[in-house]
Amino acid sequence: MHLASMRNPAILLVRPSVFFMNDETAVDNFYQQQLEKVSYEQAFAQALKEFDRFAEILKMWEIEVLILNDTPIPHKPDAVFPNNWFSTTEEGCLFIYPMATGNRRLERRSDLSAFLRDHGFVIDKIFDLTDAEKNELFLEGTGSMIIDPLKPNVYAAISRRTSRTLVEQWSTLNNRIPIIFEATHGEAMNHAPVYHTNVVLSVGIKIAIWVPDAIPNTAMRNQLENHLTCEGRELIEISMTQANHFCGNVLEITTEKHTYMVMSSAAYNHFSRKQIETMSQHAVLIHSPLPTIETFGGGSARCMMAEVFLPKQTK
Repeated sequence: MHLASMRNPAILLVRPSVFFMNDETAVDNFYQQQLEKVSYEQAFAQALKEFDRFAEILKMWEIEVLILNDTPIPHKPDAVFPNNWFSTTEEGCLFIYPMATGNRRLERRSDLSAFLRDHGFVIDKIFDLTDAEKNELFLEGTGSMIIDPLKPNVYAAISRRTSRTLVEQWSTLNNRIPIIFEATHGEAMNHAPVYHTNVVLSVGIKIAIWVPDAIPNTAMRNQLENHLTCEGRELIEISMTQANHFCGNVLEITTEKHTYMVMSSAAYNHFSRKQIETMSQHAVLIHSPLPTIETFGGGSARCMMAEVFLPKQTK
């Protein structure tokens, strides 16, 4: 694993063919909300506009964007969040992940490898971890795991969707050190586990964003802080209120020309002025409005982006 070189990916997005609130995932995703005055047709139309604008903004900044169109049947309300069912490595590995809810398992595409190869990427090995579903063990991709580009670490907040056993298995396969902790929503939500790590933690080369108040165990919190603070990386603390507006759901992308931090407009507007100034010293901040996707889907910009680190075919 070549650390830091990982940060020059293509970004795969899935353009949805349907979009509505997923009742199965709402069991433990407290970010999802149903707006009664918004019809299915209105929500879907608005979600498509938000998706298309987001994709165009990424392309405008010369980020390589691959768009995979969702298949209309069966209906997959969360197809817009592909980072949960697959990930890739620069060694040519494609990982397919076990999902906690039945209707999200339908998002997994047997044609993904052909799609990526058609776009010039090399896949040498496929690791299919989905058998773990038989044992009620789940690992939802880069929603569950945050990969450190500066250290051989992978960070994971344990929850129903993030199995310690599978984090350790994945870490062994990828020569990574698992840094496992517990993150909760606090007393207001009876200390329920945070459903995905990537709503409370974002780790890049230049910046790491985290929610210390989400980690009640002092030793775990101190350990995580020590790992995040390295080689001049700026550490930005955000509150649970900011996390509720997706300030933790941010992805740092480094291309040959620039380092970017990609987020939703809601997240951007809920960072403090000082935090914006700090981030702007290290990266170009890109944001796009995603209110419908965030409200009904309970996920934001980072959840929509599946990084493709696979090597390119040589001509």
